[in-house]
Amino acid sequence: MIEESLWKRLSWCDIRLYLFLVICADEAKGEGRLSLGVLEKCLGDKFSWEQLEKAAHNLEKFHLAKINISSLSSEIEFEFLAGG
Repeated sequence: MIEESLWKRLSWCDIRLYLFLVICADEAKGEGRLSLGVLEKCLGDKFSWEQLEKAAHNLEKFHLAKINISSLSSEIEFEFLAGG
């Protein structure tokens, strides 16, 4: 279970991205892959590239998820970390 104080240190962008990844992840493996188009469609076009990069950094910093963003292939790969 995630500590309550952790949620207070995350931004709304961090939380939105994390919850969306939970919904989209392969349940057995705890990982997944999404196109940047799907992210934009589901999180909204106001969720900027900078917000995505910052949220990815914060989720890794707090040991929740590791997110690899590839602008070349227009997708992200992610996996949940044991600390979350």
